Amino acid sequence: MIVARIVRVCTTSACRRNHTKSA
Repeated sequence: MIVARIVRVCTTSACRRNHTKSA
């Protein structure tokens, strides 16, 4: 899924806070 790609590319603290429910 697209979410998996975003999570893989976004492994930073800022991205993690933004995708707290997605991760």
